[in-house]
Amino acid sequence: LQKNQVLIKTKYAPLIHYDLMKMTGVTGATFPYSPCVECSGIVEDAQNKALIGKKVSFLSLNFGCLANRLVATEDEVLVLNDDSDLLEGSQMCCNPFTASGIVDMAQNSGSNAFAITAGNSSVGKMINKIALDKGLTCISIVRSQQRKSEMENEGFKHVVNSGEKDFVGNLNKILVDNNSTLIFDTLAGPIVGQLMKALPKNGVMVNFGTQTHEPYSGIDATDMRWGNKQMKNFLVGPWIHDKIEEGSFEKHKSYISNHSKIFSGEYGSVFSWDKLPEAV
Repeated sequence: LQKNQVLIKTKYAPLIHYDLMKMTGVTGATFPYSPCVECSGIVEDAQNKALIGKKVSFLSLNFGCLANRLVATEDEVLVLNDDSDLLEGSQMCCNPFTASGIVDMAQNSGSNAFAITAGNSSVGKMINKIALDKGLTCISIVRSQQRKSEMENEGFKHVVNSGEKDFVGNLNKILVDNNSTLIFDTLAGPIVGQLMKALPKNGVMVNFGTQTHEPYSGIDATDMRWGNKQMKNFLVGPWIHDKIEEGSFEKHKSYISNHSKIFSGEYGSVFSWDKLPEAV
């Protein structure tokens, strides 16, 4: 092993939405392609001997995690508590770092409030909880009254149903009332036009996903231009690299490690290695 490297004996590697997009050709994949961008395991060897035997979660930015053993750098691993469940730990990187990055981007924009689509998703709820913990207001956009009621019953205060007749007007009002000019969207497709219309002047819409697998549509270019509205994007990999470069990534890793209840995810079936084709 080279300096700062660790050898991980992998235990669990989840298949997530990102993997499905790669495998179905929605986003580019170089073949042969190995899925699973994150995993959990035990450190078997390391230059830093204090890490040997530690439970870790790992997000791979360069290769898939479907392997018995992986080599990573200390920067790339999240050390879990000794009593952590490695099954839950296998999902402690991709969504948690995405959620942390989005809230970090909101904070750095100077905004105390922002909206997100797919607010009822796992990552959406993580974003909500981080925002609440850090004193920010998160406005969740969901696609049905049922989802809205479910989120409100779980204690989320600011929820908007995109299926309502006056969705654009309702969203604009809640953004204005909360002095917000920032929306994060993970859906793409026709809702983008509605989001851009609802944005107050000088607003910014940030895309961090394409769950509909559809292109942007319905954008009023005149409103966008005269309203001085912008569109940006967020990718967790470049965000991580930026935080490592500026020396603040350890702070974000520590926050995730110390707030495991915020970042616990959901998982479906668990497959053994010999059932891999069935899992895929």
